[in-house]
Amino acid sequence: MVCWAMLELQGETPALMAASEELDRRLPAPEGLLARIDDGVVLFQLWESSAARQRNAEDPAHAEALTASGMLAALSR
Repeated sequence: MVCWAMLELQGETPALMAASEELDRRLPAPEGLLARIDDGVVLFQLWESSAARQRNAEDPAHAEALTASGMLAALSR
């Protein structure tokens, strides 16, 4: 069964948009939509299954790409 994931990422919107583009370049993601909001972005992704989304989240290459793309640094803490 497909899995529709929504993530609200808070931080400087331009920095998050740039990091998202770099993340997609480093590690292609499933079809989705990235929407700007006042304090960040909302990411919607359509995964083939919840297991596929979980495998991606647990993949060391995903964690490496999050750091290398600047995504983690762009998030508000």
